[in-house]
Amino acid sequence: TSRFGRNQADCIRHKAELQQLEKILIFVSQGIISGNDRDFLSERINETTDEQYSRNLSYYVTEGFSKKAAEGHAIGRAPLGYRTEKSPSGRGAYHVVDPESLPVLMAVLKGYTSGNHSFRSLAWDLNALGLRTSDGNPFTESSISTILNNTYYQGLVVYHRGQPDEEVIPGAHEVPEEIRELWSRCQQIRRDRNSPGRSSPPSRQQRVYPLTG
Repeated sequence: TSRFGRNQADCIRHKAELQQLEKILIFVSQGIISGNDRDFLSERINETTDEQYSRNLSYYVTEGFSKKAAEGHAIGRAPLGYRTEKSPSGRGAYHVVDPESLPVLMAVLKGYTSGNHSFRSLAWDLNALGLRTSDGNPFTESSISTILNNTYYQGLVVYHRGQPDEEVIPGAHEVPEEIRELWSRCQQIRRDRNSPGRSSPPSRQQRVYPLTG
């Protein structure tokens, strides 16, 4: 029953819809036939305890994320140049610099600070060199944009991004000084290109994929 709905209201509504479709719902592991008079009390008790468990779990997860963010630790997957590592205590996991993917991040930032690239042409050049994103995928305009918009590389953590209660918190993660400087230079280049009378470098008609075009 705990996998059927997150609250009693949802359970009752979904069961009513199934009943209208003349479907019989059976919870095999608990031996409950939904709507059966003999199982009515057991079914309702399970729905109540399931909802209470879901509420408790949501509370503890939210509290855990909130505490982690308040301590300056990012929530979610580690961005390019970092990896997730368990804490020495065995409780919790945090982001640390990844020596393997850090050179790829440096290539992205140095490529853009050269001033010769748009997001698209930079992605083409990185892919031609055989470099890949943290997911192991080829670079795209979107993945370049994600890196250059991520204030994580300035030592900041954003909690509840885009929400009314969004918080920007000084991060507990280490950011090499060269990464900070390169990322800041990227932002200056972007501001200059967005100023009146300035334009981005044209996307070269270069292709690095055999079947492109």
